[in-house]
Amino acid sequence: MDNTETSQLADFSILKCAVNGYINKDSSTYTEFKSDFAKIKSLNKHFSRMKAGENVQLRLILNNLVIVANVFDRNDIPTILFSSVYNIHWSELKTLLLFLNILPPFIPALGINTLDIPINQEFMEELKLI
Repeated sequence: MDNTETSQLADFSILKCAVNGYINKDSSTYTEFKSDFAKIKSLNKHFSRMKAGENVQLRLILNNLVIVANVFDRNDIPTILFSSVYNIHWSELKTLLLFLNILPPFIPALGINTLDIPINQEFMEELKLI
Protein backbone atom coordinates (compact mmCIF):
# COMPACT_ATOMS: atom_id res chain seq x y z
CA MET A 1 0.00 0.00 0.00
CA ASP A 2 1.50 3.36 -1.00
CA ASN A 3 1.19 6.64 0.93
CA THR A 4 -1.82 7.77 -1.12
CA GLU A 5 -3.75 4.59 -0.38
CA THR A 6 -2.78 4.78 3.30
CA SER A 7 -3.90 8.41 3.47
CA GLN A 8 -7.20 7.60 1.76
CA LEU A 9 -7.78 4.71 4.17
CA ALA A 10 -7.06 6.99 7.14
CA ASP A 11 -9.42 9.65 5.75
CA PHE A 12 -12.12 7.00 5.30
CA SER A 13 -11.65 5.79 8.90
CA ILE A 14 -11.93 9.34 10.24
CA LEU A 15 -15.05 9.97 8.17
CA LYS A 16 -16.59 6.67 9.31
CA CYS A 17 -15.93 7.55 12.96
CA ALA A 18 -17.41 11.02 12.38
CA VAL A 19 -20.56 9.63 10.75
CA ASN A 20 -21.00 7.08 13.55
CA GLY A 21 -20.52 9.75 16.21
CA TYR A 22 -22.75 12.36 14.58
CA ILE A 23 -25.58 13.09 17.02
CA ASN A 24 -27.95 14.80 14.57
CA LYS A 25 -28.21 11.92 12.09
CA ASP A 26 -31.99 11.85 12.03
CA SER A 27 -32.62 15.59 11.86
CA SER A 28 -29.72 16.76 9.69
CA THR A 29 -28.95 16.67 6.02
CA TYR A 30 -25.76 15.50 4.38
CA THR A 31 -24.96 19.16 3.67
CA GLU A 32 -25.17 20.00 7.38
CA PHE A 33 -22.92 17.05 8.23
CA LYS A 34 -20.36 18.19 5.64
CA SER A 35 -20.45 21.69 7.09
CA ASP A 36 -19.90 20.40 10.63
CA PHE A 37 -17.14 18.02 9.51
CA ALA A 38 -15.43 20.85 7.61
CA LYS A 39 -14.97 22.66 10.92
CA ILE A 40 -12.78 19.76 12.04
CA LYS A 41 -10.79 19.72 8.81
CA SER A 42 -10.15 23.49 9.05
CA LEU A 43 -8.25 23.15 12.34
CA ASN A 44 -4.96 22.23 10.63
CA LYS A 45 -5.17 25.38 8.52
CA HIS A 46 -5.83 27.56 11.58
CA PHE A 47 -3.06 25.94 13.64
CA SER A 48 -0.54 26.22 10.78
CA ARG A 49 -1.32 29.90 10.34
CA MET A 50 -0.97 30.45 14.06
CA LYS A 51 2.45 28.74 14.15
CA ALA A 52 3.55 30.82 11.16
CA GLY A 53 2.86 33.93 13.20
CA GLU A 54 -0.24 34.98 11.30
CA ASN A 55 -3.11 36.61 13.13
CA VAL A 56 -5.61 33.85 13.82
CA GLN A 57 -9.03 34.46 15.28
CA LEU A 58 -8.95 32.33 18.40
CA ARG A 59 -12.67 32.83 18.92
CA LEU A 60 -13.36 31.32 15.50
CA ILE A 61 -11.35 28.19 16.36
CA LEU A 62 -13.08 27.97 19.72
CA ASN A 63 -16.53 28.46 18.15
CA ASN A 64 -15.82 25.70 15.63
CA LEU A 65 -14.83 23.33 18.43
CA VAL A 66 -17.94 24.20 20.44
CA ILE A 67 -20.08 23.36 17.40
CA VAL A 68 -18.18 20.08 16.98
CA ALA A 69 -18.75 19.31 20.67
CA ASN A 70 -22.48 19.93 20.21
CA VAL A 71 -23.02 17.74 17.15
CA PHE A 72 -20.66 14.81 17.69
CA ASP A 73 -20.77 12.26 20.49
CA ARG A 74 -18.54 13.38 23.34
CA ASN A 75 -16.78 10.00 23.41
CA ASP A 76 -15.92 10.20 19.71
CA ILE A 77 -14.70 13.80 19.62
CA PRO A 78 -11.11 13.14 20.81
CA THR A 79 -10.69 10.24 18.38
CA ILE A 80 -12.02 12.27 15.46
CA LEU A 81 -9.97 15.36 16.33
CA PHE A 82 -6.65 13.65 17.08
CA SER A 83 -7.07 11.58 13.90
CA SER A 84 -7.75 14.69 11.83
CA VAL A 85 -5.24 17.15 13.25
CA TYR A 86 -1.55 16.79 12.38
CA ASN A 87 0.48 15.67 15.38
CA ILE A 88 2.60 18.85 15.23
CA HIS A 89 -0.58 20.69 16.31
CA TRP A 90 -1.60 18.30 19.11
CA SER A 91 -0.31 20.66 21.80
CA GLU A 92 -2.69 23.40 20.64
CA LEU A 93 -5.53 20.91 20.23
CA LYS A 94 -4.95 19.51 23.72
CA THR A 95 -4.92 23.02 25.17
CA LEU A 96 -8.26 23.85 23.51
CA LEU A 97 -9.87 20.58 24.59
CA LEU A 98 -8.65 21.10 28.16
CA PHE A 99 -10.08 24.60 28.10
CA LEU A 100 -13.44 23.19 26.94
CA ASN A 101 -13.18 20.33 29.46
CA ILE A 102 -13.58 17.59 26.85
CA LEU A 103 -10.14 15.96 26.92
CA PRO A 104 -9.85 12.42 28.28
CA PRO A 105 -6.51 11.25 29.72
CA PHE A 106 -6.36 8.41 27.19
CA ILE A 107 -7.82 7.86 23.70
CA PRO A 108 -8.09 4.07 23.40
CA ALA A 109 -8.94 3.94 19.67
CA LEU A 110 -5.65 5.69 18.87
CA GLY A 111 -3.53 4.52 21.81
CA ILE A 112 -2.79 8.14 22.72
CA ASN A 113 -2.03 9.10 26.30
CA THR A 114 -2.97 12.78 26.28
CA LEU A 115 -1.00 13.32 29.49
CA ASP A 116 2.14 12.92 27.35
CA ILE A 117 1.17 15.83 25.10
CA PRO A 118 2.42 19.19 26.39
CA ILE A 119 0.06 22.08 27.00
CA ASN A 120 0.78 25.19 24.96
CA GLN A 121 1.06 27.67 27.86
CA GLU A 122 1.05 30.77 25.65
CA PHE A 123 -2.09 29.54 23.94
CA MET A 124 -3.73 28.78 27.30
CA GLU A 125 -3.01 32.32 28.49
CA GLU A 126 -4.76 33.69 25.40
CA LEU A 127 -7.75 31.44 26.06
CA LYS A 128 -8.04 32.69 29.63
CA LEU A 129 -8.50 36.22 28.30
CA ILE A 130 -11.65 35.23 26.42
